Amino acid sequence: MYVGAPKYRVKVTAHDYKSAEKAINKVAKAAVGVVERAGGTGEFVRKARSGKN
Repeated sequence: MYVGAPKYRVKVTAHDYKSAEKAINKVAKAAVGVVERAGGTGEFVRKARSGKN
């Protein structure tokens, strides 16, 4: 989900934490790779949940 330049949000739904963690790490690695191959820089930052969806 596009949040605003240069930030994006990824939402993962899974049956268990381990599956969700695996999915989010895979997506984050792929997204950062695309940005880096295009000559940019990127990083995955986990933001603390505020209790809202």
